[in-house]
Amino acid sequence: MSQDHLKRKPSMDDKKHNASVRASTFARAADTLLDSLAQDEDLILSYAGEDVDYLRFNGATFRQATRVDDGLLRMTLIKGQKQIVHERQLTNDAHEAAELRSVLANLRHSVATLPDDPYVVRPAPADSSHEAHRGQLCTGEAFFRDVLEPSAGLDLVGIHQSGTSYRGVAHSKGLRHWFETDGYATDYSLFHNNGKAVKGTFAGRDWLGTSACTRLLKQAAILERLGQEPMRLKPGKYDVYLEPAATADLIAMFSYDGVSAACLRQGTSALALLAEGKRKLSPKVSLTEDFSSGLVPRFNDFGELSPQRLPIVERGKFVNSLVSPRTAKEYGLASNGATSEEYLRSPQVAGGTLESAHAVTQLGTGIYIPNLHYLNWSDRQGARVTGMTRYACMWVENGNIVAPIVDMRFDESLYDCLGDKLEDCTKELELVPNTGSYEGRQLGGITVPGMLIRGFSFTL
Repeated sequence: MSQDHLKRKPSMDDKKHNASVRASTFARAADTLLDSLAQDEDLILSYAGEDVDYLRFNGATFRQATRVDDGLLRMTLIKGQKQIVHERQLTNDAHEAAELRSVLANLRHSVATLPDDPYVVRPAPADSSHEAHRGQLCTGEAFFRDVLEPSAGLDLVGIHQSGTSYRGVAHSKGLRHWFETDGYATDYSLFHNNGKAVKGTFAGRDWLGTSACTRLLKQAAILERLGQEPMRLKPGKYDVYLEPAATADLIAMFSYDGVSAACLRQGTSALALLAEGKRKLSPKVSLTEDFSSGLVPRFNDFGELSPQRLPIVERGKFVNSLVSPRTAKEYGLASNGATSEEYLRSPQVAGGTLESAHAVTQLGTGIYIPNLHYLNWSDRQGARVTGMTRYACMWVENGNIVAPIVDMRFDESLYDCLGDKLEDCTKELELVPNTGSYEGRQLGGITVPGMLIRGFSFTL
């Protein structure tokens, strides 16, 4: 592996230069395409790019170093009530302008053959925006020194991604949005020699130095317990403490046909009873779409800006769904800047009064759950979620961890586990990052507390 790659740490001037090149490349493509439009045409352009290092490791040693430097342009041509979408890489090539005009000509020919779309959303004049969030990222050498070296002797496996991500939108009514953010995310597992594992993540914009490894090393103590014979628990109701990563898995279900205005109108939302006021969650639950951290852009794929903070659930009551411009047009609603998919982009759940350090003690006797897995709706009308425990779930007696458990399947309604069964949330919130990198690095994550729940239902 090249040591130069591990030492790479762009200076602030390098970052500004790379960002300037990205922004100017997108602006140049937008100028080329928008200047080529006919009078009866509209065009929406969106851009997603990254300049990110991916460092894979196992056995607490680097195994692969990769840098991804790319940018994807999405073109939506609208003519009358017809629209067509095309995606391609932006390369900053000398011949790119001619190629873009050729693509536009082909789209113009193809869109004429398509049927009318009664809910096509044409762009509208609006304010433009520009955001740049700089951070202090680490080199591969620093990651090795601060995380891998202290983990020597452990089978530490995972991937560290670090760099700058870019997003942009421009359209034929003059709007221009640009967003860029520095950030890192580490997704790792600690393996026991019997194949069992402890899993975790940490993420941010400014590197934490040696403290980045603090939680990881604490998990090594739990790892030792995975060598014990696991307990097989009978199906039933158990008190549980969900670490933030497990809480995030539950909250993520709100994005799967939950808070979407289109799903609510079409009768497919699993949270319809909550939205209709027929069911409530615990007053301890407040969920907000919060863009103040600058981890994801406020603008959507139509160029609309979302509110800086949009409450979804306030003290257990549903107050807002996510409304995209297309849904707004179809159902006569007011858009609140949601994306076409109407999912949560930057959710945050309010904390409670429980100290994280005392959570297991407060649990008493029950199950400590750091992660959940394979979640899905089992009964949409009742907002029931099914899934599995995974990664070092432990049986706790009288506030003391006793032994690992055999993985179990749960089946629980959100109205119950986030309702009367919810005893408290931790004061401390944790960002559980979106570590996905299919078709490009995903942004943001879910900011949540840990949760203490009484009588959580396990079926298998």
